[in-house]
Amino acid sequence: MLGLTEHVITSDISQDPCFASSPRCIEVIRALNYPEDLIIKTKNYQAAIEFVGVSENSVPIAHMFLDYDHLATYIADYPTCVANILKSNHIHFVAYIMIVGTDPRYVDFLDDFQNNVIAAHLARMPEQSLNHHLVDPSIDILVRIAQKIRDDPNIYVVKKYNDQVYFAYSKCQVINKKYYRWCIFANNVHRFVNSQTDMCRFVKAAFSDMHDAREWTRKNAEFRSKQIIDTVNQAIDML
Repeated sequence: MLGLTEHVITSDISQDPCFASSPRCIEVIRALNYPEDLIIKTKNYQAAIEFVGVSENSVPIAHMFLDYDHLATYIADYPTCVANILKSNHIHFVAYIMIVGTDPRYVDFLDDFQNNVIAAHLARMPEQSLNHHLVDPSIDILVRIAQKIRDDPNIYVVKKYNDQVYFAYSKCQVINKKYYRWCIFANNVHRFVNSQTDMCRFVKAAFSDMHDAREWTRKNAEFRSKQIIDTVNQAIDML
């Protein structure tokens, strides 16, 4: 399609600054299935972040992203790729956070840090953070986050945060995914025992289906008050 082999491109064209800065560069890299050497030589950061999303070994490419101001520009569109990069650059990232004190853009990537570090990042966290419920456990916030966790639990991890749960984008393979879907509900269900409307919204947001919801009530019946279990079951019956 391109009429060029990876060897020719890597040896010759990759040294041309005009090629490296042109839109054709990313097209060539994609067509060649993201050769690491070409990505590194051309310093094509868009190709690098895409490579991290498809590769099982992204350590060499991750070292391109030691500028955390630059890396933060990819959080909105490539959060799991950013998480993988931070895993590879763990020591460097920890040092960065310790130096700057807080960088709220990374509030959803702090599962390896103590709760006091997380707390320092909550004041100015981005609007779409996974952790707004830690400062505003309103029904609208909880529904948004519960839906997000429910729809793709494979990409999140959870950590105990005071009497709540903190979510982060996963830097490793996730196990016990159903627990992750349930935990935000389990930690906040008590807030809505006096509002059947809000309880219905929360149940619908937190569980993939009503069979999933009934499984939660069965497993928690002996640990929760009768009022909570009855209110949840009533909400399930209404949905």
